[in-house]
Amino acid sequence: EEMNSKHAHDMISQDLTDSIENAQKDIAEKTVTKQRKAEKAALDKKQLGATTNVKAENENTLAATTTECTEKKLSFAEKQKLRKEEIEAVQKAVEILSSPEVAGNAEKYLSMAQARSGATALVQMGEANHAQGVHRRIREFLASEASRLHSQRLGLLAEKMAADPFAKVTKLIDAMITRLMAEANEDAQHEGFCDKEMGKSKITRSKLSEEIDGLSAAVDEGKATIAALAESTAELSKEVADLVKAVEEATAMREAEKAKNKETIKDAKAAQAAVQAATAVLKDY
Repeated sequence: EEMNSKHAHDMISQDLTDSIENAQKDIAEKTVTKQRKAEKAALDKKQLGATTNVKAENENTLAATTTECTEKKLSFAEKQKLRKEEIEAVQKAVEILSSPEVAGNAEKYLSMAQARSGATALVQMGEANHAQGVHRRIREFLASEASRLHSQRLGLLAEKMAADPFAKVTKLIDAMITRLMAEANEDAQHEGFCDKEMGKSKITRSKLSEEIDGLSAAVDEGKATIAALAESTAELSKEVADLVKAVEEATAMREAEKAKNKETIKDAKAAQAAVQAATAVLKDY
């Protein structure tokens, strides 16, 4: 009976010991995994913070660029409108200068001083006076448009025509048209640059948002995994404590049984000795 009891106790103890070792091994593995996850979560969190800062800077840059480009776009639209009207005014002046009734009169007027004699001089003077009248109308027209459009360039052109109504007028007008077209092209290129930069900034912001979403998800997943591992480790630790307690209780029970068995054996031996003594006494009778 003692041997059977000892064998049963040894089997239970071995089973409990194996369970404790397995649980402790599981705890060790999960502790390592938890540490690794915690380190990765910390790195993800750090990267998330850095990426969030980069996105904030990008958004600030985009906001500043948007404000600047919006203001310049409004200015561009206003300038384009003014230039269009300036060009229309100058082209109107060109049409007048190019009309048959004006063409050639400037040259006649300029040579009038050398050809002023008799009827020819009178005719030339009349033609020159007519040309002067046309040029005066052009100057007045340009001055009026300059006032209406608040255009310094048209005003300056009108002043130059007043100072020299015939010489190089067409060249002055052509030069102004060329300058206006060049400015319009330059502003258009700048507007294209603004649109391009804003587009690039929006694409960058979109990519950063995706990266932030991914990092946030990774951080949340890491936190959840760490929490699950912590809970599992706590459960395993409790299980180990329960198993250790069970081993201690089983050992205590085994020791109690062993002591009881010893007492029983001792009592049995004493009884057997008493029986033998009694038997010997009876035999003597």
